Amino acid sequence: MSKNKNFEYLGSGFQLQLLNQLVVDKDFAKTIIDVIDVNYFENKYFKLILQMIKEYYSRYENVPNYDTLKQLTLSEIAQENAAKLVIDTIKKIQDAPMDGQEFVQEKALKFCKQQELQKVMVKAQKIIDGGEFENYDKVEQLVRDALQVGQHDNGLMNVFSNIDEVLEEDYRHPIPMGVSGIDRLLKGGLARGEIGVVLAPTGVGKEHGVSEPLLTPTGWTTMGEIDIGDKVIGSDGKEQYVLGKYPQGVKPIYKVEFTDNTFVNCGLEHLWTVKENDSKEFVVLTANNIMDGLNQGNVYQLPMVKPVEFQGQEVDEDPYEFGLSLYDGDVITEEITITQCSKYIYNTVNVRLNLLRGLFDTLATMDEQGYIICEINDGNKAVIRELVLSLGGIIEDMGDNFRITFTTGLIPFGTLNKIDEYLEVNKPIQQKYVKGITYSHDEEAVCIKVSNPDELYVSRDYVLTHNTTMLTKIANSAFNHGYNVLQIFFEDNEKIIQRKHYTLWTKIHPDDLTAKKEEVQRRVKEIESTMENKLILCKMPSDSVTISQIKNKIRKMIADGIKIDMVVLDYIDCVISDRQIENEWKAEGAVMRGFESMCHELDMAGWCGTQGGRNAISAEVVTTDQMGGSIKKAQVGHVILTIARTLPQKEMKLATMAITKSRIGDDGIVFENCKFDNGMLDIDTDTSTTFLGHEEKQEQRNKDRIRELMDKRKEKQKTE
Repeated sequence: MSKNKNFEYLGSGFQLQLLNQLVVDKDFAKTIIDVIDVNYFENKYFKLILQMIKEYYSRYENVPNYDTLKQLTLSEIAQENAAKLVIDTIKKIQDAPMDGQEFVQEKALKFCKQQELQKVMVKAQKIIDGGEFENYDKVEQLVRDALQVGQHDNGLMNVFSNIDEVLEEDYRHPIPMGVSGIDRLLKGGLARGEIGVVLAPTGVGKEHGVSEPLLTPTGWTTMGEIDIGDKVIGSDGKEQYVLGKYPQGVKPIYKVEFTDNTFVNCGLEHLWTVKENDSKEFVVLTANNIMDGLNQGNVYQLPMVKPVEFQGQEVDEDPYEFGLSLYDGDVITEEITITQCSKYIYNTVNVRLNLLRGLFDTLATMDEQGYIICEINDGNKAVIRELVLSLGGIIEDMGDNFRITFTTGLIPFGTLNKIDEYLEVNKPIQQKYVKGITYSHDEEAVCIKVSNPDELYVSRDYVLTHNTTMLTKIANSAFNHGYNVLQIFFEDNEKIIQRKHYTLWTKIHPDDLTAKKEEVQRRVKEIESTMENKLILCKMPSDSVTISQIKNKIRKMIADGIKIDMVVLDYIDCVISDRQIENEWKAEGAVMRGFESMCHELDMAGWCGTQGGRNAISAEVVTTDQMGGSIKKAQVGHVILTIARTLPQKEMKLATMAITKSRIGDDGIVFENCKFDNGMLDIDTDTSTTFLGHEEKQEQRNKDRIRELMDKRKEKQKTE
């Protein structure tokens, strides 16, 4: 049994965190409030604050938030200096880190349980010493009660509890999602403690001309030649699979030029991952967005491809020796072509790097600014260029030579003196930026969907390009109905999400918001001044955030006086499990269970997005079994709303939406060809064809099509 009488041995930092947990975590407070004693704290202000929390709980059966604690301090402490010191302490508690909350709660509960057991043992010893045999049952009960400290009620409830509340007409108090047909099926929307899942195929990158080069693990091909199931190179330099390919028809193709004199041809709707101006975060913008931004003086930086991992193949000669052999004295022995060197160029990183070292040891030097200066001529420039770009380098054509830097840590020289020179010099930090976008030509266009998580693939000149808002509409609708909403996202940046909300409020297309700036500002400020609730946007890093971290953030908001009514999570796939689980599907299931538990515990409605598998990309109706990853996501959700958009539907701004699961009302209902304007976020099921049993409808369409073809054949036979 611990001999420690208070929390002093754990330090003041622990005590600050513990008091913070009492305020922000209501469930934890309920488990410990009756047994945590003010004397367990060493600081007199800690004791005073805990006493205020305990008295407030005794009166209202709840713990106060931080604003209430400050008001209590001002009303109960008459001396101004003393009140100021208490409020300063409250601020320190409020700012206490949330990390390690499980440790703090567990340690505090164990300590309190030990103290309770010690008190019980003292009472029990007195009973034993007094020979009060008739009170032995009392001893047993005292010990049992002490051991129950910190135990939850496990959700047990008498079926006859709260009868009047259960029989209220609107007992769920649903929050509308903003699409009338769906809200009707959900009996007004999603209620607190319920979670909805929006399932849609991931978007695709658009409008590369069919002649545009595309990098594969064996070298270059074209967008026209690539097919579903083929391999391409992703942003990590490794092979990825093509999941979908979609013809776009003849489109205007634009030349996107970069500061290192490389370029890519694409359509204006093609998606790019870029950093805008001084932003530290990459965002996804269309070529059209970037072109408009360039006209306004904005700057756009591209991510760099990592060294490409081509498939290995046997070569006739040592790569380094082969590189040296291509140079004889002061001249190149013969014209070096990509074809002649293809076995070396489209090979492993090690083969390419050693070939480059052979060339650089004879052709390249370092200048005072830290650049590699490589002599070039018409015979060698194509090979050197291909090698440098495939190894993640940046190359500038200066006329008689290349000026080269590498964004990776590789060493491009082979001799010791050149290696020493390369390592000693301070090398410039070189990045790749968009220089300009101009019309090039019209061409048949195609878009592809690839398998890697960031959806980036390598096109001409080793440039990375992108593939791609129901959830934003849901968040906006809940806010408009007076609810506090937290919208969490991982892949967009705050400005893009803000612009989507501004479009919903002003009915002005996102591309026109800047041109109509004064009108937008007037309307947005009007909404801000009339609404007392909050719509909070939260950008979080992908693949490193857990549900516990999200819960802590929301608890802190609640403690600060903002009770969140709905949380919107875009996407649940970007959240990782709190526990180390090797099986990816089990980890996804744990995340979804955690999301459900959080919404129930914090009394919120929760919407989250998830992506469909590869078979969902071209589906006319997306079904639950086409959900990517763990089926647990479907099992846990109260509602599953799916969205399918074929290419013709995208062009006509339509979609097919379906309620494939609902614990609230009818499911298996499909809204075919409903209005779905992604730019304006205008979604309307009332204009659609609503029907049950989509398979029967599809079969009827097929029969009608066959009958139409048969009739045409008969007409043709009559005329012959």
